[in-house]
Amino acid sequence: MKIFLLLIIAFGLLQIGKAPAVDIRTNEWGMVSCGAKLSVRFAAGTSQFNTRQPLQLSILIQNVSEEAITIFETLPERDWILAITSPSGRELSPKIPHSKGADEEYRRVGITLKPQQLYESKLDLNKLYTLKEGETYKINVKRSTLQPGGRLCELTSNSLELILAKTVPLPTK
Repeated sequence: MKIFLLLIIAFGLLQIGKAPAVDIRTNEWGMVSCGAKLSVRFAAGTSQFNTRQPLQLSILIQNVSEEAITIFETLPERDWILAITSPSGRELSPKIPHSKGADEEYRRVGITLKPQQLYESKLDLNKLYTLKEGETYKINVKRSTLQPGGRLCELTSNSLELILAKTVPLPTK
């Protein structure tokens, strides 16, 4: 019995510190560009929804460089450039245009990300797009950052799949 317990303990000690064979988070980030990376995911942690559920995106930027970078924030609905593609390959148009009109003004706040720092923003897809149940969509996000020296750099996210299930009508009384 003692030998059996010693073998179990020895096996457990050998497993400590081993990295998983496959990094399941690899596809949660876009390519590193200009010292930063961009991620889009669902705040709920799943990609399958019905039309009655909130469709909230969680968008992250991480500074992976050795220098600070700056992003400017106005309104989340206007700061992120979303490309939502329907099953037919057509890109959907947002309910709210990305560019502001000539007579509109917004606050503009510069946010500086130190090395390794994360920035998160949330977007409500229900508010921005008209999506049909029973469809599967592909979502990509882009965003510009200001690099040291005043150079603009565009970040591109990972691709995210949205599956909208057909909803079953609620029973009537």
